[in-house]
Amino acid sequence: NVNEAKGEQRFVFSSNIFTSPGQYICQVIGVFGTKNHRTQRFSIEVLDAVPAP
Repeated sequence: NVNEAKGEQRFVFSSNIFTSPGQYICQVIGVFGTKNHRTQRFSIEVLDAVPAP
């Protein structure tokens, strides 16, 4: 996910917003933390840690 374009990543977030609580939280963090690189990287790492359904 780190190498994905931000546009594609945002699309994945919006399309899978209801997949799991963890991904929803990461989507919220990504939206409100886009200006904070540390927060964005944290959300990406947590997203990778959440198992796919």
